[in-house]
Amino acid sequence: MNFKTILMGALALTLTLGAAQAQTELRITGATAFRAAAMNTLLARFLAGTGFRYAHNGDSFTGCTYAVFEGNYPGITGNNTTIRVSWNGSVEGINAVVNSPSADPLYLNSGVLTGNLTVSGTATPNVTTSGNLTALQSDLSFSDVNKASTPFGSAPLEPTNANVGVVVFSMIANDGAPAGLTNVTQKQFEALFVNGYEELSLFTGNASDNDALVFASGRNDGSGTRTTYMAETGVGITTLVQQYIGGNITADEIGFIKLSGPTNQPSTIWNQNLAGNGGYSSGGSLNTLFQAKASAVDIYFSDTAVVGTDPADLEDIPVTLITFLTISDCVTAVGQGAKALSYNGVGITPANPLSAGDQNKVKYGAYTAWGYQTLYRRSGLTANQLAIDADIRASIPANIGAAGIPISAMASSRVVDGGVVNSL
Repeated sequence: MNFKTILMGALALTLTLGAAQAQTELRITGATAFRAAAMNTLLARFLAGTGFRYAHNGDSFTGCTYAVFEGNYPGITGNNTTIRVSWNGSVEGINAVVNSPSADPLYLNSGVLTGNLTVSGTATPNVTTSGNLTALQSDLSFSDVNKASTPFGSAPLEPTNANVGVVVFSMIANDGAPAGLTNVTQKQFEALFVNGYEELSLFTGNASDNDALVFASGRNDGSGTRTTYMAETGVGITTLVQQYIGGNITADEIGFIKLSGPTNQPSTIWNQNLAGNGGYSSGGSLNTLFQAKASAVDIYFSDTAVVGTDPADLEDIPVTLITFLTISDCVTAVGQGAKALSYNGVGITPANPLSAGDQNKVKYGAYTAWGYQTLYRRSGLTANQLAIDADIRASIPANIGAAGIPISAMASSRVVDGGVVNSL
């Protein structure tokens, strides 16, 4: 082998290593409650680069479960960056970052990307997930709650203060909820979710409402939304609840109501697979239920995954559902007929963005149904990964939308999830 051959081989190896080093990949998982803000932030940052393409499942960019971006992320050496996202819930997301590989979520493969890199971004929506998902280690996780509110409080996650925004929630009732139902207090919420259902009169104070029922419905225990409502209302994060989910939903009414249990939307984190303690895996699927009307229906109680065919236990009674959703999910549900409720006597109107007056209720502490959105990362990230992480954190306030309020705008604070709100 002559000197020229050796030199050319060394040059080829150098170019290969340089290309490999120029590629940067970051994988993000976690909170569905902050999904829209996160997706809009990523899109805005890639738009600030010199060309990219992206793909996602479903037709909704901000409502997808999986997405992948590829292209030129501003400020990243080598201009070859891939960012994958997989939205699986706040507590599930922290679990994924802490417990790889056993808790690795699925991410979209780059093979779903089509077209060239363009400044405006070449989009490929509605990609099929069948055969296009791979379990991968996660680098970052958005969470509606602090890691101390999860089973992973002692995990060495970074940074120490991971707060990147404030997520606002609202009590909500399904379409057709009675006019007298306007407010839910902490104690009413606790009674409802511990027992599973209560008479409507508990919420209205009207004796004539004794024959109508209100059912609890909500998220599974891998959800930051659930962790927030369990902490905020004083029920307790790991307290067993009785939540119901809808069966036989039509465009006009709720059909059967069945108890969620071990085989139906089960416990995912705290290993409390007891009947009633399950819940929905996303706010989107839950708000669809709340678009169903509170008509007089037959009620069949079940702790299994299948609605039975036995005669209903209760027949032809008005049924109302109550839950706790992010403002962004409430905007969708209310637009389809659901009803936002006041919390502890203070109400806000779900909107994107919230009105200045409603934002002030949150900022100054009059309205306390909110939690800090956190963004945790695992240790050992590369310099480029850390640079993207820092850029995402800095870019969130400009893209937070209906998801919440920037930290810098808050005039009040709390130390722990569901804790006392104090003026700054």
